[in-house]
Amino acid sequence: MMALFFVARRYRWRHARKLLAFSLALGMVYGTTRVLQGWHFMSHTFWAGIIVWFSMFLTAMAFYGRRRLDPAIRPSPADTASSAFKPAACPVPQAQP
Repeated sequence: MMALFFVARRYRWRHARKLLAFSLALGMVYGTTRVLQGWHFMSHTFWAGIIVWFSMFLTAMAFYGRRRLDPAIRPSPADTASSAFKPAACPVPQAQP
């Protein structure tokens, strides 16, 4: 499930963070269930989650690279509103020698 987060980041899905939160919550439910059943220690579940996260991260970096995993930079509403009133830059003609 954590691998889907990196796929979502690669393709710039809007709900990538919600998918990550859902994956982590589901993993905590499964891990807590196993702890309550007596099959695992909580530290085992915690460290297994960290190992899975780092292995998915390294795999995504190997296949996609850092540039494709960075979130898209969206301008804030204040930036777009103020840029509407800025005059366009006109190139200054250079003197020909």
